[in-house]
Amino acid sequence: MVVEALNARFRNGKPSNDLSAAGVLMRNFEGMAGRHSFAWEPCAADEFCARAGDRLAASIINPAMPHLFSFDSGGVVIQPQNARLLCSFHGDGNDFGRFCKPPTEWLKMAAGVEPDGSCVPGCTSRFGWCDDKWQPCPLCEQVPCAWRSSGLAGMMEAHAAKLENWRAHGQTCVKGGHYGRSKCHNELVLDADAWVNHMPQTFEAFFFQAASHPESVSQARSQHAAFVSRYGGGTVVPLVIYDESNSDSPFTLDGEAHAG
Repeated sequence: MVVEALNARFRNGKPSNDLSAAGVLMRNFEGMAGRHSFAWEPCAADEFCARAGDRLAASIINPAMPHLFSFDSGGVVIQPQNARLLCSFHGDGNDFGRFCKPPTEWLKMAAGVEPDGSCVPGCTSRFGWCDDKWQPCPLCEQVPCAWRSSGLAGMMEAHAAKLENWRAHGQTCVKGGHYGRSKCHNELVLDADAWVNHMPQTFEAFFFQAASHPESVSQARSQHAAFVSRYGGGTVVPLVIYDESNSDSPFTLDGEAHAG
């Protein structure tokens, strides 16, 4: 059963370059007003965020790092074997400000280019790669440098060390001024083409959180129902509840969505 598999992977998650061994890969629905696509889809070519349509952000969670981008929003649990990792950050990397496509009327930030002329969507910046020159930042929330796709284990070790430092200094996870936002999450940037090409097997589940407000629960249930409607009832993608405070078995099945 999906819930048992998720709980086992969560409990056994540890720093690794293998997404399946690292923990559970999850993405919150983003509240970008003005989008017409479904919340589980990358930004479409005719949306204001089209320039960011080549990537999606997610977080890897396990008992040492159980935090998502939002304490409230629902989202999707991603099949690790169907995800292509572009890079990761041991904090908030602001992937939405890192572009390879030319500026548009809505998003005018310059495209980023590596010294060799390459560019990795959501990852490239003038700060280089954390793998090359990472310096501990005990209280930083946003992280300027990204870890290469081959450096996931290093990112997780850096993230765990930061969270332990924060705990030692009494730092909380709530992001001031942004309701429902966390500053204790990590950020993994995933390739949008792989995301789309593996549908509907991109996801293991849809989710909302034990702490979600009714509006977020309703959104998760409606998005899950729309997904099942699009891909057919034979698509086994359940709706689950994630409880960040449960370090042993944080995932349970949403009984209302699966009644009968």
